[in-house]
Amino acid sequence: MRELTLSEVDQVSGGSDILALIQEWAALGGSTGSILGYAATGTLQGATKWGFWGGGIGLAAGLGWGVGTAIYDNYLS
Repeated sequence: MRELTLSEVDQVSGGSDILALIQEWAALGGSTGSILGYAATGTLQGATKWGFWGGGIGLAAGLGWGVGTAIYDNYLS
């Protein structure tokens, strides 16, 4: 009996959901941005503005990571 490859483990465990990954990264970026924005400015306006930008950066990072991982898993490995 052999060990499963990473793509086989993903298939058995339900696969990697790119949209869930993007949502997680966007939520992490938004919450981190909100906390840092409030800490830096001391206002809710700063928390909102930084949270918006943090969420956008998290969305872009999650999208890049998810698409890159899908390309690697499906075409390069």
